[in-house]
Amino acid sequence: MERGKARDRPVADQLQSLIAKIRLQSQDFADLDIRVYPALVPGNPHVIDISKKRYSRRVTVDARRAQRLQTDLLDPDIIRELRTAMMAVARLARERK
Repeated sequence: MERGKARDRPVADQLQSLIAKIRLQSQDFADLDIRVYPALVPGNPHVIDISKKRYSRRVTVDARRAQRLQTDLLDPDIIRELRTAMMAVARLARERK
C-alpha cells in the first residue's frame, strides 16, 4: 500500500480492516458481532463494540491512536486491546451458555 493512500482512508475503515485481520486468527472470533462507531466530532474517540449474546466489551480509540492508524505502522496497543476484548467476550459466551 502506498503511503498516501493510507492517509486518505477514514479511520473507521482502517479499524474495520484491522478487525478483519484479527478475526482470522481464531475460529472463536468468527461469530462475534463487532460494530465500529466513528467519532461524530473530530477529537472524540471511535468506539468499537464487541458482543456475543448478552456479553459485550467496548474498546475506545482516541484521537492520538487514530492518528497512528493514518500511518502505515500498526499500533500494537490497539491490536492487543482488541484481541483481549474479543477473547474475553468469546470465552464468556462459551463458558456461560
